[in-house]
Amino acid sequence: MPVSLTYNTSVKVYDTDFQQVAHYASYYRFYTDAITYFSRQVFGDSLETLAFRGTWFVVVESGSKYHRPLRLGDEISVNVSAELLSDRAIRYSFKILKEGQLTTEGYLTMVCIDPSTWRATAIPQVMVERFKEAERP
Repeated sequence: MPVSLTYNTSVKVYDTDFQQVAHYASYYRFYTDAITYFSRQVFGDSLETLAFRGTWFVVVESGSKYHRPLRLGDEISVNVSAELLSDRAIRYSFKILKEGQLTTEGYLTMVCIDPSTWRATAIPQVMVERFKEAERP
């Protein structure tokens, strides 16, 4: 069962192009920030901190569908849902809303790797246990 949280942020000047519309690459910043928030809430640490401790995750697949543009200063909510696909992979799904209206849908699939070999490895058991705790209603 997926675990869902909401991360709130706003569109910054560095997210936009000359017309003050959010650039497609900025959505991946929104996704990454939402994953960092999710990781802190569910795993007790950000993925960046976990990486310093030897637990690395790499993106193996991603996608976005843009329904409505976001503009400089827009307040947005990023709904992030995560599910364990296997003992090595997590899929994060995103819905970005502005004033309750869906603007964007996206996903990232991440695989845990061994940093010394760059090969897929099992997600640490403590992370799996925390995820399963967060799944419970």
